[in-house]
Amino acid sequence: ALNTMRFAVMQKLNLESFELSQNYTLFYDKLEKANYFLENILETLEEPTDGRLISHLLKDPLGDGGQWDMLCNLIEKYGVVPKEAMPETAPSSATRELCTYMTRKLREFACVLRKAHAEGKAADELRTRKEGMMETVYHMLCIALGKPPKSFPFEIRNKKKEFIREENITGKEFFEKYVGLEYGGLCQPHQRAHCG
Repeated sequence: ALNTMRFAVMQKLNLESFELSQNYTLFYDKLEKANYFLENILETLEEPTDGRLISHLLKDPLGDGGQWDMLCNLIEKYGVVPKEAMPETAPSSATRELCTYMTRKLREFACVLRKAHAEGKAADELRTRKEGMMETVYHMLCIALGKPPKSFPFEIRNKKKEFIREENITGKEFFEKYVGLEYGGLCQPHQRAHCG
């Protein structure tokens, strides 16, 4: 999908070559999957711990890959950035170790939330704990992948050697301006299960 989008940028700006950051999209994919997992844990607190549903949720909470609507929702929410704005890291090129550590942490969080519920903690307290857990997930991702830019300078020369420069553009603005909304408009509103 990012390869398709990068060709749109190359055509629009008349570039020899161009790459989008896979790392940026990966960061938010893992963040949203972690959030989705913890929301599912909060919604299934009454389910038996040894039941098939909880077993399914715990099996692979944030594996690589996904569905087209998940990608669409990520792009609509966060946009895309050039590779220079968030370069690749060792964990972004080989995610196995990152996924292993994060899966362990998410399972631990699920245990904490379910135990707190069994002890009679109120829903508001559980949600507050979940928000703290998401902060931990965010910091883990920052350590492994780097902190995603809220905005960035975009500088490049096209085939005619003309200099293109834009200050403080966000991922969403970059997508809308240089890729095109036809890529983001593929998801219908009812398909937003992955990114809230």
